[in-house]
Order: sequence, then structure tokens, then C-alpha cells
Amino acid sequence: MHGFFADGTGWRLPLAHLERQGVRRRWVAIDLPGHGRSRACGPNDGEGAWQWLWHCLDAVVAQLAQPPLVIGYSMGARVAASWALAHHVDGARPRLAGLMLESGHPGLEPAEAKGRRDADAVLAAHMATLTTDRAAAVWEAQPIFAGQRERVLASNPQGWRMQQSQRLSQDPVALARALRLWGTGTMPDLRACPSRPELPALVWTGGMDVKFAALAPAWSAVLPSARLVAVPGAGHHVSLERPQAWAEAVARWLE
Repeated sequence: MHGFFADGTGWRLPLAHLERQGVRRRWVAIDLPGHGRSRACGPNDGEGAWQWLWHCLDAVVAQLAQPPLVIGYSMGARVAASWALAHHVDGARPRLAGLMLESGHPGLEPAEAKGRRDADAVLAAHMATLTTDRAAAVWEAQPIFAGQRERVLASNPQGWRMQQSQRLSQDPVALARALRLWGTGTMPDLRACPSRPELPALVWTGGMDVKFAALAPAWSAVLPSARLVAVPGAGHHVSLERPQAWAEAVARWLE
């Protein structure tokens, strides 16, 4: 599952690196609601929107021959982890083989969540008035992406071109709605989930991403079996900035 302002095609290059590490699997790269070819966003409220999204993912899993190993980056990591930990159908969680979470947030306490929802609502309202290229520029100007362009152009120029192409194909109005519905401030606080499943998990962050590197230890409480990895020289989007190092870390974990 991809991050905000992207779509499933963004996994092509990272997965190609992973295949060169000898990892050969069938991957299903979906477009999350409001992104790519999935422009619909379901119910227009926070809790109902999350339930709707989780049921959509249940429908995908129902078509697979075996429980999937789920990879998510940023927004995709939030969606994957929330689906795995907070969603129950007839008292049971989704049948998953494991989680691989890149720069994922485990959730906020109520007061922090309210502030984040308010901030995201302001950003979403602004983005909805912009052309796609201007909305992309606003998104990329956030402090968490500082230096990303230079790092990616130095290490993965094809990945940068592909990311820009993805972003210019998005719809700012659909993105704005997705941000309001599935932003960090609307997700369940996974640290407050009553049970701690022994689900195999790999959690990685960029060594230069100070905010998410500080959040990473919280995943050990949420997912007791999680292995935490910090990738040196990478910021928030590890699989874009250092795809080879990302692929090596994933391949080692899968062995």
C-alpha cells in the first residue's frame, strides 16, 4: 500500500530491487481510495470511512489463495496496521501472514489527534483549490520531505521521475477528501488496542527521519514480534530514497 499523493505503480521499482535480491512473489499493488484509479472514498465520516476501507481490503484478501504479507509506506503503513490490529470481523482479525511497515505512525492520543485532524482539514481545503502540480509542490514542501529531492536524484533518478509522474496524474479534490478521512488524526490509536498479536512484522524508518525514528520503538509494544530497522542515509521514504538498502533489509527479514 502506497503513501499519500501516489498510487500502486510506485512499488514497481522497489519490488524490482527486491526481485534482484532473489525474492520472487506475486505482489498486488492497490490504489488506495482517492488515489490513482480508486477515486471513490466511501462514507464521509472518520470511523465509517475506516470501516469501509477495511472491508474493501477484506474483499481483496478473499480473492487470494493464502493470507498475504502486507507492505505499507506512510499512509499505506497506517492503513495496513490499523486493518491488521483494530479491525475485527466476527471477532477475528484479517488473516495476514505478516506486516512490513515503512515510516508508519502507530496513532495519536485524543488531544493530539484533534489537533492533527484540524491541521489536515486546513491543508486539504487548500489543496482542493489548487492545480495538481501546485498541490504536489505544497505536499513536497513539508518539513518531513526536506532534502528528499536531492537524495533521490542522486541515488534513484528514475524513481524520482516516476514519483513526479504519479503525482501529476492525481486529482487534488479526491486527495483532499482522502486526507480528511484517513489522515493520521483519524486513525485508531494502535497503542491502545487491548490485545497484542504475535504477527510477524518488520518496521523500518530512515535514519534521517528524526520524527519517525523516534516513533519506531512504540511499534515494539504494538507488535511484540516486530523487528525494527533504521536505514542510514534515508529520510521518510526509504524505498524511494535507498531502494537497494530497503530491498536488502526486506530480503534478510524474509529469509
